[in-house]
Amino acid sequence: MTTAAGGDAAGFAADLEVALDRLAVVTARLHGAGDPAVTLANATVYLEATGHLVVAWMWLEQLLAVGARSDPFYAGKRQAARYFFGFELPKVAVQFDLLDRLDVTTLEMRPDWF
Repeated sequence: MTTAAGGDAAGFAADLEVALDRLAVVTARLHGAGDPAVTLANATVYLEATGHLVVAWMWLEQLLAVGARSDPFYAGKRQAARYFFGFELPKVAVQFDLLDRLDVTTLEMRPDWF
């Protein structure tokens, strides 16, 4: 990815690459489940995790665009990227763990339990 940029950008790029690799593994596992209901049982979690990866990529692009600029606007962008990579991107690991287990809790719910 963007390790040549150095600094935060290099670390964030490495974190994003790990998450993207995990997305590929989880997607293959879901695709190979052999049952569309199981594959789609946690589609919301899948979409949320994937969305976080897209937003992380956008923040990385923003950080690269900031470059060495230091006025408050760019400092804010830099800090927002740090926040996203520190607090939001790590959440996808737990989501990917759930998806990788092919958890069917949502499928086991019965209407008469409501």
